[in-house]
Amino acid sequence: MASERRNPNWHSIVKVLLVVIIFVALLFLTDFVIALFIASLVACLMIKVDNKVPLAVALVLLVACPLLLILGLGSTANAFADVAFYLFTIGIALQLSQYFRTCRADPGETGSKVR
Repeated sequence: MASERRNPNWHSIVKVLLVVIIFVALLFLTDFVIALFIASLVACLMIKVDNKVPLAVALVLLVACPLLLILGLGSTANAFADVAFYLFTIGIALQLSQYFRTCRADPGETGSKVR
């Protein structure tokens, strides 16, 4: 009981350290964007982020791209589009993760109820 009061979130600390270690290791193997993408994907999967969050942010970024192009900020629009692509990928990975978790929890349900 006393150890629970001192270290109530040690699981969270371990998760954060794991993501940081993955990010730093990937920095030595790949470039910054790929390392950040993979570390973000692992973090989202570990903390079970709602799959709608990265998808909504990606849509907002894509809506901003034409506006940035109109303002003459083509390189910023390109960066926004790249980040939106990565966020869409993370959102789809989270949706697949959620789908497989629900299938494992209730193997009798297939998702379609055709009679």
